[in-house]
Amino acid sequence: MTTTRNPLVGTVYTETLRGVRCVRLSVLTDETTSPERQREADDIAAAALGIDFGEGAALREAVDLDVSASAFGPFDRPQLGGWLAHPDDFDALVWWRFDRAIRSMSHMHELAKWAREHRKMLVFAEGIGGGRLVFDFRNPMGPMSELMMLMLAFAAQVESQSIKDRVTGAMAAIRKMPLRWRGSRPPYGFMPAPMPKEHGGVGWTLVPDPDAVKVI
Repeated sequence: MTTTRNPLVGTVYTETLRGVRCVRLSVLTDETTSPERQREADDIAAAALGIDFGEGAALREAVDLDVSASAFGPFDRPQLGGWLAHPDDFDALVWWRFDRAIRSMSHMHELAKWAREHRKMLVFAEGIGGGRLVFDFRNPMGPMSELMMLMLAFAAQVESQSIKDRVTGAMAAIRKMPLRWRGSRPPYGFMPAPMPKEHGGVGWTLVPDPDAVKVI
């Protein structure tokens, strides 16, 4: 909190909030939600709201990479959980989008309860339609704001389940296809290659890795 004095209007207080920049990725190779993109969006939102993340050794940032929001709630993530355990060290948490923070209603309930108890601000740089979402628990929130949070949490949970269903269905279909590789890191001795034309020529499969074959 900084204080400035104007003889005409008396004392004016200009507040700078101590924020934590939150970054999360479920898959390290996901370029569409890269840490750099998330940081940029967080910085823009923070600048508009007077939130400071610090810098250098005093930087306040929670970076949890290769961490699923469905499997791990905010309090169970390595870095974010560490910040949540020390609420006196900051005033606001800033995420890029809602799904970077939570993907279930139960996790949202826990986070909102914590924010209300410790009087914190939760900021999402890009909400529905791209607009910024700010839930300020430093002051009593109206019932409509809390309802909106629950609705967003419900949408995030439904999306998470839809993703699981799509992946499960795709993996089941791929297992029935001849020579089709399901993705992820190939087993030692093999390498990815385009599907041969005689087998449709669509997608990828695995072929022997010449260098690994020599070792084997």
